[in-house]
Amino acid sequence: MLVLMRHPPSTGAIVDRPLTSPAAGGDTRPPRSIATNRRLLEVSQAAHRLKACDEFVRRLLREGKLAGIRLGKRWRVDPVDLEAFIEANRIRSDRRGNALQRVAGGDLR
Repeated sequence: MLVLMRHPPSTGAIVDRPLTSPAAGGDTRPPRSIATNRRLLEVSQAAHRLKACDEFVRRLLREGKLAGIRLGKRWRVDPVDLEAFIEANRIRSDRRGNALQRVAGGDLR
């Protein structure tokens, strides 16, 4: 069963997460963003770290390629999710700059 949970009133974000009971032996920990005190990045900050424009980051968020949190009309990105996105898209190349393979797995064709 999937239940929508609200973060504390300070964030107002909705998280899709199945709720389980301790009796069922399920995970009852709060979502990661509640359990930590990390500061969420604004789109412009995430774009700056990627050395890309804001619209590119918004497109990645809309397409689900980058995990993010929608607060009203604005997006926020957890720094851990941004680092995971970078690692998942890291490509190793040879000395001439030719792409060899994705570091996270899978061959480039």
